[in-house]
Amino acid sequence: DLLNTIVSTPSFSKTLDSVIFITMKTEKLTSEGVISLDSIETMEELRNNILESINYIYDESFSAFDEAKEAMANEKILLCIDNLETLLREKQDSFEELNYQLPPTWQVLVTSRISISNATILSLEALKEKSAIHLARTYLAKRGGAPLDEGAYTQLTKGCFYNPLAIRLTIDLIVTGHDIPSSLNVANKEIAEFSYNNLIGA
Repeated sequence: DLLNTIVSTPSFSKTLDSVIFITMKTEKLTSEGVISLDSIETMEELRNNILESINYIYDESFSAFDEAKEAMANEKILLCIDNLETLLREKQDSFEELNYQLPPTWQVLVTSRISISNATILSLEALKEKSAIHLARTYLAKRGGAPLDEGAYTQLTKGCFYNPLAIRLTIDLIVTGHDIPSSLNVANKEIAEFSYNNLIGA
């Protein structure tokens, strides 16, 4: 949503020429359970993904990451890497090395559950009730579900502890015909199991 706002707001063109988004998410939790994703897991794959994005955005045909980096040294690029902890668990030094080698005009924005040295950290606060209800209402409409009454939105978001993933899963279950209490129960149980398995894996 943030990147979409950036690329669709003309005033950002004064400070940015392009935005590159790379996700390193390995799994996705859905109402049908955990789905494995074909994701980036190594530094080489990350470099290749950035290279492919540069070639696509700028309509170029660079064959190597270093070649693209040198050619784009004066471009103001925002490089956003999602779920960087996938790489940081094993190779934090290699990412720092990559970061130091990037041109000064490039900015790097990452989401990570593992902190990065010399980074400005912006912690995400929990959603407030009003924002959680807005999220639930918007997502339900996008999924094509029938609107709920105000009390139901309050019950749903409070039962999800205002967690966006829990809200999404609960609504996915409601749309498929489950009632709110059973949907809340399944969503919270699935998230707890998903988080536990990720923690043990890490």
